[in-house]
Amino acid sequence: MAVELEALIKCGFTHAQAIKALTSAAAKFLGMEVQVGSIKAGLKADLVAVQGNPLVDIYAISNVQSVYKDGKEIYRKPGHS
Repeated sequence: MAVELEALIKCGFTHAQAIKALTSAAAKFLGMEVQVGSIKAGLKADLVAVQGNPLVDIYAISNVQSVYKDGKEIYRKPGHS
């Protein structure tokens, strides 16, 4: 995902626009916005927690601390609490 974000930013997208393009806008394009793409009640809870703020530093998206699939943690970086 970081490669795609970097490409969008090089094309002039802001960090927020690039993240949205690969999440909620992509889900809407695929007709899946009622299932995925946003953080809200009733949608599948597939999340990635990163260290840092990708709205400021897009490369923070590569510093994954934990991953959640269907609301359950499936990965936690060793030493991360």
